[in-house]
This record gives sequence, C-alpha cells and structure tokens, in this order.
Amino acid sequence: MDANSPSVKREYASVLQDGKRVSAVLIAVTIFLVDSFSALDIAVAVLYILVILISIDLFSRKEQMWIACFCMALTVIAFFVSHGLEGSEESCGRGLVSIAAIAIASVLAFKSSASKEKLQERVALLDRSQAFLLGAQRLSLTGSIGFRMPSTQMYCSEEAKRIFEFEDGIAPTLELMIAQTCPDDRERLRLAVDEVCRGQAHLEVEFRLVMGDGRRKRLRMFAQRYENGGFECEFIGALMDVTATRDAEDALHRSQAELAHVTRVTTLGELAASIAHEVNQPLAAMLTDAQAGIRWLNHEPSDFREVSHVIQRVVLQAQRASDVIRKVRDLSRKAKAPHEKLDLTELLAESISLVRRELQSNQVTLTLKLEDGTFRIYGDRVQLQQVIINIVMNAIQSICATRERERGMQIHVRRSTAEQLELAVVDNGSGISAQHLGNIFSPFFTTKPTGMGMGLSICRSIIDSHGGMIWAANEITGGAVVGFRLPTYEFIKYSAQVHGSLSN
Repeated sequence: MDANSPSVKREYASVLQDGKRVSAVLIAVTIFLVDSFSALDIAVAVLYILVILISIDLFSRKEQMWIACFCMALTVIAFFVSHGLEGSEESCGRGLVSIAAIAIASVLAFKSSASKEKLQERVALLDRSQAFLLGAQRLSLTGSIGFRMPSTQMYCSEEAKRIFEFEDGIAPTLELMIAQTCPDDRERLRLAVDEVCRGQAHLEVEFRLVMGDGRRKRLRMFAQRYENGGFECEFIGALMDVTATRDAEDALHRSQAELAHVTRVTTLGELAASIAHEVNQPLAAMLTDAQAGIRWLNHEPSDFREVSHVIQRVVLQAQRASDVIRKVRDLSRKAKAPHEKLDLTELLAESISLVRRELQSNQVTLTLKLEDGTFRIYGDRVQLQQVIINIVMNAIQSICATRERERGMQIHVRRSTAEQLELAVVDNGSGISAQHLGNIFSPFFTTKPTGMGMGLSICRSIIDSHGGMIWAANEITGGAVVGFRLPTYEFIKYSAQVHGSLSN
C-alpha cells in the first residue's frame, strides 16, 4: 500500500492521536503518585499543566473542562493523602498555587482552543472559496495573473498556467508570455504594457498565442495597478481564453456573408420573375396588335387607318412595358416613386381600356358600380394601374377556368371610411379555396399550372407602399372578391401638413 495514500495518512493520524491520549493519562497518573507519596516540598501538582496543554489538540472544549476539573480533584486528593486534615500553611499554599495554575492554564487552553477552531473555520472557508474560484475559472476559461514591472516577474493561477500551457517547474514571466505571443501581436502587447506602466490605470488588450504544436489561442487580458513600491509597480488582472468565442463569431460572420450572397441571388431571381410576369401582358397585347396590323396590311385594299390605330396601341403597350420594368426595379430597390394627385375612377377607366381586349375576347361582361362623389387619392399612376390590371386579369382567368357562359365581373368603387377609398373586383368564378386564401399574396404562391406566383405579391407591396391594404375573400353567392383600400388625398394632405410637406 502506498504510504502517501489518504487512507494510510488517516490511519497514521488516528494512531498518533490515541498515543497522545495514553501519554496524557500516564502523565496524569505519574503526577498524582508523585504528589501523593513523595516527600518533596514543592508544588508537584503544577505539572498537571502538561496534561492541560496536551489535551488542547486531543479533546473538545467541553472535554477539556472536565479534564481540568479532574486535575484539580486529583490535586485535592493528593493533598489529603500526603498531609491529611492538618496540613501546614506552606503545604496549603502550594496546593492553592497548583489549583490556581491549573485553572489559569485551563482558561488559556480554552481560549487557545476557541481561536484554533475559528482559524480552522476560516481556513476551511478559504479552501472552499479557493475551490469555488478554481472551478469558476475552469468553467469560464479565466485565469488570475499578476506581474511586476520592470522586473517582469509574474504570478499565474492554475487556470492561467493551463491556458498558457506552461511546463511544470518553469517560473512564468511577462517576457515568456510575450515570447509565446503571435509575432503580429507582440509589439502591440508590449506597447499596451508600457502604457499602463507609464501611468495608465487600466490595461485591456486582446492578443494571440502560438502554441508549440502550431495551434493558436486568442486571449483577452485585463489588468490594473495594485501597488507601487519603490522602483517597481505591481499589477493584478484576469486572463480570458476567448478562442471558442472568436471562432464562433468568425463562423457567424461567414454564415452571414453567405446568407447575404444567397439573399442577393434570390432577390435577383424574384426581380427577374416579377419583371417577366408584369411585362407578359403588354407583350402579349403587342403581339396581338402586330398580328392584326399585318392582317390589315394584307387586306385588299389595305386599310392604313386601322394599321395606324394598331401601331399606336403597340406604342402604348411598349411604353407600358417599359414603365412596368422601371417601376418594378424601383420597387425592388425601395426607391421613392414620384406620387401625384389622382382620381381613382379615372385611373380605373385607364386600366380597363388596357384590358378591354381580354374582356371582349373572353366574353366577360364588366359592370362598374361607382358611388357618387369624388375619389381622389395620392400615389404612383403606373404602379396603381399595375395593381388594378393584375386583379382584373386574375378574375378573368378564374371566370374562364370554371364557367362556359354567364361570365360576369363587377368593380366597386366606394368610400369605406371617411379617410379611405375602396376598389373591389368581384367575379362569378369558383372562388378561392379555403386552404389557399391565406397564401395568395405570398411570393411564388400560385394555383395556376403556368403561373409564377408574383402578381398578387407585387400588388401587396405596391399597396403597402401607398399606405393602404389589400385583401381577398369569397362571396356568399359564389365567386371571389379581391380589393384594396387607400387613404384619401385629403387625409394624406392633412397628415403631411402635420408632419411635413406634400407636393401637389
């Protein structure tokens, strides 16, 4: 068995304690016999102090009190055995001196024992605090350091030594730490230490270590002046291993950069899809008009007047396609579109004229239901036309997909509140599925086999940018209704007067 093992040490300490107890008993018996049966004219009982002193480390304070009383009792018994009831004044004096010495020694022993117990408690608390500190440093990867300047002597806690990976037996110094520092950071670390030595009250620096196997650690050191004695200054501080934190931050930054790149690519794809979706209608109209123009030219005789009308429509559709591309691009950049005062009924009439051919070719009957009054709004003409045309075209496609006859559509323009105007398109198609109703304004959501799912998403973005809201629902009698609400021009003008200016 190993002689240095804890169990062997405890067994040895127990045997030693038992030996001391036996020694104390033998000493007490010897003193009693000598005091009782010897002819010495001295205060032999004073030697009981040895028993009191030995008992300090062996017994509790209560047991020490009983031992002191027992020693006093042995002194009295020995006095009567040796002198009987007629002792001389000199012998009585020696007995009283012995008892007083035993009492005084006992009181001092009690105080010594109490002080020792308090010291042991404080040592235990100190050991416990040190254990907590070591555990906390190990968990937080933080070590304690101290160094003197200009001698560069350095103190390191166990955790700090583990961070530096100092070998056992090597006395740590500031120069040794700097030698382990990455060459790119050494000068900066030296300058930071020099500045704090020249009068700076606080040191805070981050640097990298190069370990023996090539690994790199990133440390953060905090220090402040502790005392200044003579020509040397002493500093105390903390050292944190932030390698894992910095690696995680670097990984996060790389992920954010990759995510930003993916987002830009995705946005570019959405923008391309939006432009393709929105210019499809004017391009289709241009193709139809161009084909009609060719037929008029091939007609005998050629009707140049109709050809002229067709070319004018082609020009208008081409201008509309150009405006759509520009507006969608501005919308993707969140650019501020030029707004102007508009009449909602006039805007509706202009939009209907652009899709009238689709209404006629699909035999859809359009009914306008306009309330009396003026319907002035403030916004971008092309973007709002784009919203109306999208909603109307979706309604036409829904009607044609489910009905062969009685194809009808109603457009309502009314004042929903004192501050808002409403335009709603009602069709007599099959309506919107309940499971799709909450997603129809989401990007890339579509129920059409060849759809892109961008039309209503763009409409929502446009209406939101105009301070309004877009909505969709199913009619009780069948079909669907899609509409939007916009603030009136008067309400926007009043708000602008409160918060800023509004151009007419």
